[in-house]
Amino acid sequence: MNIVIAIGIASGILAGCWVMSSMSLGFITFAGFFGWSSFFVAGGDEAGIKKTLINNLSGVFWGILAVKFGDFLAPIIGTKLALGIANGMGSAIICWMSRYKPFSSIPASFIGCSTYFATNFNIMGTIVGLIIGQCIGLISVKLTDVIAKSKSSVVAEQ
Repeated sequence: MNIVIAIGIASGILAGCWVMSSMSLGFITFAGFFGWSSFFVAGGDEAGIKKTLINNLSGVFWGILAVKFGDFLAPIIGTKLALGIANGMGSAIICWMSRYKPFSSIPASFIGCSTYFATNFNIMGTIVGLIIGQCIGLISVKLTDVIAKSKSSVVAEQ
């Protein structure tokens, strides 16, 4: 079977299952999809999970600090300017940290930070969603392999 077809089938099944289960269990659905995307940004393999986890959590950390720093500055210089400065500093630090191999996936770090912002600063919801999404990413790779090989072996047997 064409690998793109197999990826589509695997992703479709898992995306549907994730939406239904995350909504039923109270997880933040989009955070899972962001974690899943991060997994592929970092290589889409088992080694990518470690890299993704480190970078996503780093991004969440810098997002938390940016919000705290923005809250500190807001009464002094105003909310918009404070959040702009704090966000700019957090973004710069994420980029600078990429010089170190464990933090080298800038997109995964920004995904972690952005997910934290998008969840309205829900730390646990962000972290849980990102981790589950990374696991779904790994499952999608394994399921794609099974689907691609099973169709190929059925064709070969005929």
